[in-house]
Amino acid sequence: MKSAYAAAVVAVLFGGPAFAAENELGVSITTQREPNDFNASKATVTGVSYGHTFDNNVVAALTSKYYDISGTDAWDLKSEAGLGYKFVLSEAFSITGIAALGSNVQSAGPDFPYYSLTASADWKVTPIVTWSIVNLRYRNAFDTAYDFDTPAVGTSLGFRIDKANSVSVGFTREWANGKVSDNEIGLGYKYHF
Repeated sequence: MKSAYAAAVVAVLFGGPAFAAENELGVSITTQREPNDFNASKATVTGVSYGHTFDNNVVAALTSKYYDISGTDAWDLKSEAGLGYKFVLSEAFSITGIAALGSNVQSAGPDFPYYSLTASADWKVTPIVTWSIVNLRYRNAFDTAYDFDTPAVGTSLGFRIDKANSVSVGFTREWANGKVSDNEIGLGYKYHF
C-alpha cells in the first residue's frame, strides 16, 4: 500500500515535463493595523517570494516576510517553503492549495518552526484583472505552547500590466488564538517569466 501511495505522489509531482509553465518573483509591502483602531499601526511587513508552476499544475513556493514591529526595535522574520496544486476549473476559475513548512525567527522571543495550509479561489475577470475572491490560511507552530494559532482570510485584486509584469492590492484579516489580531492592506509586484 505504501509503495502505491509513493508511486501516486511521484506521478503527481513529476508526471509532467521538468520545465516550468511559469515562474514568478514578487515583492510586497503591507501595513498591519490594529483591529479596532485603523489609525494605529502594528507593523510594516516587507515580503519577497518565488513561485514555480509546473506544466502539470504542481506549485512550489518560497516566501519570506520581515515584520518591523511599530513603536519598538523588535522584528520578526517568517520564511516558508511550500508545495501545492492548482486546480484549473475553467479558463476563468481556479483553486490553489499549498501546504508549507516555515520558520519564525524573532528578536524578542524564541524561534520556532511552524506549518501552514493555504487555499485561494481566483477568477480571471478580464485578461488584465484577476480577483482572488478568497485567500484562506491556517497556520500554527508544531509546538502549540508558542501560541501561534494564526488563521487569516483575505481578498485581493491583481492587474496584469503586460506578459511579464503585474501589480496587486489586497486586504487580509488575521486572528491570533481565537481573537482578531490585525487588518492588513498590502501592495505587491510580480515579475513573470
